[in-house]
Order: sequence, then structure tokens, then C-alpha cells
Amino acid sequence: MIIHASPMANDYSAPVSVFLFFVVAAGLNPILGRLGPRWPLGRADLTAVFVILLTAAAIPTRGFVSMIGPVVTGASYYATAENRWSELVLPHVQKQDWIVPRGPEIVRAYYEGLPPGDSIPWRAWSSPVLAWLALCLALSAVMVCLAVLFRKQWVERERIVFPMMQLPLEFVRSGEPGAPRPIWRSKLLWAGFAVPFIVYSYQGFAYYYKDYLVSFDLAQTIPLFHGETALYLRFSPISFALLYFCRSDMLLGLSIFPLVLSLLKGWTRTTGSYPFVPKLGIWSYDPVEAFFGAGALLVFVARILYFARSHLKSALAAALGIGPRADDSEEILSYRGACIGLLLGGSFLVVWLVRAGMTRWEAVLYLGLAFIIFMALARVIAEAGLPTALPPVVAGDFLVGLVGSSALSPSNLTAIGFTYPFHAEMRCFLLSHAANGLKVTTDSFRGPKRRLFWAILLGVAATYLVAMSLMIYFPYRDGALNLDKWTFTNTAQYSWLDASRRITEARGPVSEGFSLMAAGAALMVVLLLAAHWIPQWPIHPGALVVTFHWSGNVLWFSAVAALAVKAAILKYGGPRIFTESRPFFYGLILGEVVTAALWVILDGLTGVRGNYITSFF
Repeated sequence: MIIHASPMANDYSAPVSVFLFFVVAAGLNPILGRLGPRWPLGRADLTAVFVILLTAAAIPTRGFVSMIGPVVTGASYYATAENRWSELVLPHVQKQDWIVPRGPEIVRAYYEGLPPGDSIPWRAWSSPVLAWLALCLALSAVMVCLAVLFRKQWVERERIVFPMMQLPLEFVRSGEPGAPRPIWRSKLLWAGFAVPFIVYSYQGFAYYYKDYLVSFDLAQTIPLFHGETALYLRFSPISFALLYFCRSDMLLGLSIFPLVLSLLKGWTRTTGSYPFVPKLGIWSYDPVEAFFGAGALLVFVARILYFARSHLKSALAAALGIGPRADDSEEILSYRGACIGLLLGGSFLVVWLVRAGMTRWEAVLYLGLAFIIFMALARVIAEAGLPTALPPVVAGDFLVGLVGSSALSPSNLTAIGFTYPFHAEMRCFLLSHAANGLKVTTDSFRGPKRRLFWAILLGVAATYLVAMSLMIYFPYRDGALNLDKWTFTNTAQYSWLDASRRITEARGPVSEGFSLMAAGAALMVVLLLAAHWIPQWPIHPGALVVTFHWSGNVLWFSAVAALAVKAAILKYGGPRIFTESRPFFYGLILGEVVTAALWVILDGLTGVRGNYITSFF
């Protein structure tokens, strides 16, 4: 918000959690070990520290909190005679005074700063803060419960690799007292560490000393088809290293699908054959991709549920106390507790959305679509280790496209705007972080873990309260217009731009997109059948889910590089060299994370703004 430095918690890789855990495992714990045998953290303690850090990292920025203040104040502050928000959306927004601060002066001071001598109006924010805290906890509980129900299926039965968790697992093993050979003693680790450390430290110094040093750009764009599309040659050490650990079929899919999509878009736009579909919303950038990708995504989630049906059936039997029961002794919550949490948390989410202006059927359908998208992304991120990913469509846009804006009242359409803080940009969310964290709990130690569920929720609540307090304090102190433009100018208006457009341009279901959705579903069915029935099928169907939007394009080059390097090492060095080279790639991840954190700290101490040096997204 203040120094505009490298983002440490915007995306699924959650660099802030890796950095802080490295400080604990490699810095703090050895010091504690010298104080006595009972002082250092053991393997279970280190695991708990990391899981709490990882899940908490989903809350403060793009995952939830950073969009609440702008969304609940944006309709009032940015209302003009031209956009007609005062008559179209503002009455419905102000009606929800339990989630929106009251008073035009409260809002004006939020964006322009407090007049001299005035104090921050904490009382005006008390009801919204508590209302959004309740939503945060209910949403978090549902997501953690889902992660619990799918942990055994994904980790033990399907044996997903979870590339993003390989380095934290090494930290857990190395940080425990008496570890035979800590990973940070590996020369290969520090060789890999040096690459991003040198590159990004130079970039940082070049920003400080612009008159003496020339910075360079690691990202290049190649326009295609007269600028109708482009290829992005963006090399990211952390993306390259994380993708190196994922399966080769996923890597090939991430290399092929974005390239084919870019070429098809460019060719069809140049020839005038690109289909016309009305735009769904701001966050579903391309309506053609939105519907096509939605069809593929729905089939992909159906596949997830189909392969998990046996486990889910036994988990439900354990919850109900009937029939053959699944063993839940290694879970952070019993299957009965997870099912109850899912039911109570889901019911609370429906009630919250109904109070915010939705009808009951709309709230249920919205949440169903939202969690289908959450589930698809969480699964692909678990398999591929993607530091960033976006879905082809978001739930609010999908809902309006399926039923039509004419079927929803202005109050209903405005209520969809209130969901943007947790389901709009989709840069990170707790289900993915929790699923990754539970992989660490499985591989790091055996034993009771039930208290960890409550520790996660406590960490989420604490993170929410601190982050929300800062998102109120800084705007009133400095004026939100002087802070992050994307947050307080763009996202503050997006909810209400979509709502006002849908109210004024009321139309039925977007039938133009249904055939595209069917085509996307058919392609995913073909890919799934090929992967299931053809031996050594080389392309993972899940890669198609995250191909759309800019995220597929910016990861494309890193995926190609990782695929080439991995293939060369396996061909010429064999599995032994592949295994022995892993510390170098751990070093690439750690080097970028630590370098980014050190420059954020330095920028904070010096007051330098805009020193965005790393490849974090």
C-alpha cells in the first residue's frame, strides 16, 4: 500500500510464508537449540508454524482483505452524474449498512485523507469489520474442511506431487534438531540462490542509482498477427524452479495450450472469424475464453469428484457413523467435524449473501459455481505448483451469463458486487493454501493433528483483523488516492461498473456462449479419455484449465524452459542426477524469495517507492 515493492502475498506461491519459515527453521531454531534440548522446535512444531503461515498468507491481500475497503466505499466515492451509480446501485449498497460504513464524510476522508486534527472513525467501521470477519471465518472453515475431505485422496491415493511444497518439506526436515544434513548446507542450494540474488539485487541497486546503473527487463513480448495476439517471453526463476518439480505431462500441457490458444486467437481475429459473445464482466476478460474454459472446467471438476467417489463415500460413512468408515486419525479434523463444518459454514455463507441482497436460489447457485472454480484451481495448483493462475471465468459472471441479468433484480446484481473481495481476481484463496499445507503435515510427521485446525482459524482471524485495521488506518492517514492505484482506483469501481452495466443492459442468458461451453466440455472429455486409456499420453488435461487469461501466457516460457531442462537432465544424467540436482532449483526459489523480502525491508526503511524488482505476479 505504501512503498509499492515486490508483492509477497498476492499469489499461490505465498513468498512471505516461505521467507518467514526460512527465518524460523534456519535462523531461529538453531539458536534455540543452543539454549537447551527442550527449547528448539521439533518436526511437528515446524510443520504447524509453516501451515499457519501459509494459510494466513491467503488473507491480507488479493485473497480477501485488500479489496474489502475499496469495494464497500467505491460506489459512493466514484458515483457521478455520468455513471448514474447514485440511482442504479448506491441505494442498494447503502441499504447494507451492516457491511458498509455510513456517511459520505466517512467515505470521502477514506480516499482523500483526514483533515488535520480529526481522528480515524473506527466506530463507523466496527459493524463492517465484524460482518466481513464472520464471512472470512465461515469461508475459511468451509475451505479447510474441503481440504481435509480431499487430503487422503490427493496425497495418499493419487499421490499428487505438490511441487510448491517440496522446499518447505526440506525446511521441516532440516530445521529439526539433529537433522543429518540440513538443506542449507548444500553448495548447490547456494549456487541456485546466487542467481536470483545477483540479478534482482542489481535491479534493486539500479532503481536506487538510476544515474549510474541501467536496469534490464526479463520479460519480452513478441506481437503476432499484427498485434492481435502475442507471445510473452518472461523468465521467472521461481516459476521455472517450481514447474521443474511438476510432472512432465503437465509441463507439456502448459507449454502447448497457451501457444495454441494465442495462435488461434490471432488467426481468427485477423480473418474476422473470432466468435462474438457479449462481455460477461470485468474479471472474465474474454467472453469467448470464459465460456469455452468454463465448459472444460466443469468437466474437469466432475472428473475430480468421480475419482474421489469411493473415498468421499467412506468419509461420509465415517461422518454419519454407518457402514465401512474411512480412517481419519491423520486428519486435522475428523470427517464428521469436516462434514458438519461444511454444512454449517455453507449455510452461514448462504445467509450472509441473502442478507447482502441475493435471493436464496441465487446464493446457492453462486456458491456452487464459486466452489467448482475453487476446486478446479486448487487441484491444478497442487499438481503443477503454479505460482499464479486464473480461472477462465468467475462465479458472478458465470451466474449472470447462465440465467441472464434480466432474471436478477438490481438488489441481486448489487449483491454480486459484494462477493468481489473473495471471488473476483482469484489470485489466491485459502483452499489451495490449505491443500498444499496438508501435504506438508502428511509427509513431515505422523501423529495427532486435531488442534491444527483451530490454530489455522485463529491465524486467519488474527491476520484478518491486523490487515483490515491497516486497510482502514493507512487510507485515512495518507488518503487512499495516494496509495496503491490498482486497489483504490480500479478495484474500488469494478464491482459497481459491472452491476450498473447489468442493470441498464438487462438481457437474458448469453446463449451465444453455450455452444462454446459445450465445445470446451467436449475437448476436456477427449483429453481425459486420452489420458486414461492411451498409455504414455503426453499431455495433462488439467493444464487446459489454467491456460486462459494472462497467467497462462506469462508462465508459458518458464514452462517451456523447465520442460527442456528437465528432459535434458533425465536423458543425459538419469534419475540420479535429477535427484541430486534438486537443491539447485530449491536455491532458485529461496534466492528470489529472500532477495524480494530483503529489498522490501530495505525499501521500507529508506522510504523508496516503486522498487518492484522480482518476477512475483
